[in-house]
Amino acid sequence: MNARNMYPLAAMLMFFICAAGAGQSEPPDASKEWPVPHSSSCKTTDYPLPGLTPYVNKVDGFQFKYPSALKTEGSSLEFENWTCVNFFHADESISMEVTLPALYQEPFQARGRGVSVDTRIFNQLKWMSYSAPGWATDCTFWKREQVCIQGGAVPSHGPLSDEIVKAMREIESTFVFSISDRMDSKIAKVKVGDRFGNLRVSRVVTREMAERNPRRSYAGSHVSYGEIDFIGSVSMKGGLEDFRTMNSGPDWLFSPDAEISSLLSCNLCKDLPFHVEFTNDDFGVEQNGRVRSRRFGPISYSYAANFSVVVNNISVIFSPGRSPSVVRANLVSIVESH
Repeated sequence: MNARNMYPLAAMLMFFICAAGAGQSEPPDASKEWPVPHSSSCKTTDYPLPGLTPYVNKVDGFQFKYPSALKTEGSSLEFENWTCVNFFHADESISMEVTLPALYQEPFQARGRGVSVDTRIFNQLKWMSYSAPGWATDCTFWKREQVCIQGGAVPSHGPLSDEIVKAMREIESTFVFSISDRMDSKIAKVKVGDRFGNLRVSRVVTREMAERNPRRSYAGSHVSYGEIDFIGSVSMKGGLEDFRTMNSGPDWLFSPDAEISSLLSCNLCKDLPFHVEFTNDDFGVEQNGRVRSRRFGPISYSYAANFSVVVNNISVIFSPGRSPSVVRANLVSIVESH
């Protein structure tokens, strides 16, 4: 073909390309696709903007987008209607559960009768979908981390709304993992001898270490991202509560008032829910009994009050999802705060 004939052909090719581009529909407008339906019986101007909102979870290492008509608080993995918004049906919500099994595990709902099972692929992630009248659970698994999205109402009252099914699909289609942001990756970077305020790291147990030798980890690799032990002591204020049952002895837990990150000066502890377990049971029971008998007498099985405690020999076990991480520590002293 000579050069003179190439120019008309090139012009025709460009015409068809431009015509094809002009005929394509524009990408959907998120604000129109995801409205915020207001309740006519509720008077407020505090509505979110229509569209989608990004959710980033650096502890569990994933992110996605969800309808702005829904709200979630803090690090919670539960999404429900904004106040005065009628996006979901009454009492409907979406919640997420994060676990750390070695292999994929079917959710317990999948074992019931009449459950439909389907498979979907988004962003190279395989989602197993289990559904029955009134509820749906979709799960994915990557790098020994499992995330399940659960949609429904409590108590269940009829079929799921179209909006809850659509919202679950949107979360899945935008869901991606990031192992570099996950807590076990951050724990692996901590070294023995590192200092955090008054504390010095004495031992680091990663998930991989615990899987090779489960006895090395108090919590076990299947329920925690890892463990960091510290030498040194810290003081903190908070409340005590006894979770004993009718058939058990005392089961005391201490809940700090302030963020645990400010108590331990540990960046990995930031914004994580924690409770503290005392490892020296005899001393703890003696101290707790002394404080309780002086003020409360031998009455309640549980109570919360203001106390100051000093602890040392601290171990932090990092849990996934909304499960509270555990601080295990030796109780040095406890006094009632005034």
